[in-house]
Amino acid sequence: MCWERLTEWLAGIFRGPPVEDSEEDLMEPKPTQRQWTLMLYMAGDNGKEFPTAWGAEQIMAEMTSAGYDDLDELKAAGASDGVAVLAQFDTITENDVSYRLEIKGPDQEPELLRIDETNCGDPNTLRDFIIWGMKRRPAEHYLLVLWNHGGGWKEDDIYAAYRHLPRTPDRSRAMSQTGVRKAVFRKTAGHVLGIQDDDTRWICADDSSKDFLDNGELKQALAEAAEATGQRLSIVGMDACLMSMLEVAYQLRDQAAVLVGSQEVEPMAGWPYTPILSALTDCPQMTPHELGELIVQEYVRSYRPPTRRLPEVTQAAIDLRQMEPLGEKVTAFVAALRAVLADDVFLEVALNRAKQDGFRFDDPDYLDLSDFLQAFLRQYRGQDAAVLDSAQALLGELTSGSGRPILANVAQGDEYAERAHGLSIYFPARGISQFYDDLDFAATGWGELIKLVNRVA
Repeated sequence: MCWERLTEWLAGIFRGPPVEDSEEDLMEPKPTQRQWTLMLYMAGDNGKEFPTAWGAEQIMAEMTSAGYDDLDELKAAGASDGVAVLAQFDTITENDVSYRLEIKGPDQEPELLRIDETNCGDPNTLRDFIIWGMKRRPAEHYLLVLWNHGGGWKEDDIYAAYRHLPRTPDRSRAMSQTGVRKAVFRKTAGHVLGIQDDDTRWICADDSSKDFLDNGELKQALAEAAEATGQRLSIVGMDACLMSMLEVAYQLRDQAAVLVGSQEVEPMAGWPYTPILSALTDCPQMTPHELGELIVQEYVRSYRPPTRRLPEVTQAAIDLRQMEPLGEKVTAFVAALRAVLADDVFLEVALNRAKQDGFRFDDPDYLDLSDFLQAFLRQYRGQDAAVLDSAQALLGELTSGSGRPILANVAQGDEYAERAHGLSIYFPARGISQFYDDLDFAATGWGELIKLVNRVA
């Protein structure tokens, strides 16, 4: 996206040059009775071409254009006295600037503030944006949207192949070493070449800085912002791919009340911001659970075209306060399995068949947890009471609805409606990521179960 187009777009929407960010200008004089402040962390610095021995390569689809569209959607709805809307937008331009924006009322022009170029993959950048947003527009509830590509919990360095490219122009050899395959980010009409090995996942990647947020850094940024402000987020929204995972939700269990995200890849259009914001400004008294459920419903509704074939999309709202007890049920299930796995031939067969038959997403390492448990219970021919009871207890927690860990779940497309239940879990066909033990969720023993089933020493 060239600088001329960015300047033209900004002028068209905001009708005037951006002003420099000033701390005095950004502080609201005193708290208001505002119910919600929405904060969009828009990591749009994607789509750069990196020089290689065999020509220019692009890791990710360009996102800046989608950012323009989403800001237009927010502007179409507008903020209100009860709902503030803030954004930080890092673009693909070569200029050393990023932007902070405040969407005003439907009949007012948004305010645009220029800041120094940001690295969206730096947890300090996210922390500072959250603190700025909470100070600028205090509210009873805060929704933080992480807007970018994404891919679950995995944490390898996606830019490593571009930092240390081989000198040889032997493209096939370099491909096999770095594991090049199609990107599993927000989908475009075509395919974008992505560099990722079996463990390459992250969120909020920044091409200019060659950096990204892993799940530990995400937790760190949210925790430090809460400590600095004395306020906690109500909702963490993932307008990104593959983020509705038990590992991700468990990592953020103390940082917010609700997580909203997709088990599957998202279309490039992402969330439908106009109907979401319009509904919230009409009813700003929504609770975090109610707003989470609204986002889920509006997201899937926006992908229901007047055609016979529906796009394959998923979206779920997760109650993060119930991740600790859900994790305890995972721990009990794993303990029951491990206690008899060496001696129960029926158990080993059932686990391997369930691993094979369970519903997987664009990343084949990610299984729908509920579908996996259903497959396991169908396949298990043993009679161990602890195994059966713990599996059924865990499965029983995964039905969606008020008061459940999965508050709301909607999926559409072939098989998705019946087999995508809201929470995915990591279970590769072979091996295990070297980074899995770094997750909070590793305390449940799930990684040890993977090692046993996959015969990892």
